[in-house]
Amino acid sequence: MTEWTKVLAWRASRPVRASRVRIPPSPPYGGCERNDNCGASNSNDDSDIHNNNGAQEPGPMADFERLNAWRRAHELALLAYRLTQALPNAEGFGLTDQIRRAAVAVPANIAEGHGRANDTEFRAFLSVALGSLSELQALMLLARDLGYLAEADLTEFWQLAAQVGKMTAALQATLKRR
Repeated sequence: MTEWTKVLAWRASRPVRASRVRIPPSPPYGGCERNDNCGASNSNDDSDIHNNNGAQEPGPMADFERLNAWRRAHELALLAYRLTQALPNAEGFGLTDQIRRAAVAVPANIAEGHGRANDTEFRAFLSVALGSLSELQALMLLARDLGYLAEADLTEFWQLAAQVGKMTAALQATLKRR
């Protein structure tokens, strides 16, 4: 046995302490305020996303929280965390971890894209967010097919995932038109 395999064997033999994650209930965010721009909230134009020359307006650090797409994606991540609590402990570093990472990636990419310098970069991050959403949906199907989650438990998830996908795609299309 080499030194490296000894270290790996020692680490694998140690018990892992599970931390308790307290997840608050989902906030009651509203739906889309505008049919043609579901990604931005309370606005009659796109000026709340970026200014006319494509640069982001200065503002508070959590400026992305105004985006309905981010709000819904955040709710989806919280829901995914709640649903994965039902998965067996044996899946803690497998499917559970992968579902949670994909779920977190959706709102994180929307937020990161919003913080970028121009609409082109923002659209690229929205594309990554949509990819993470697809990954999350595929992983939830796998969890269901493995018998870890019942279809009845996933009803809210599928509805929210569809909303997030539509809102993110609408925001992406709005940015592309400008």
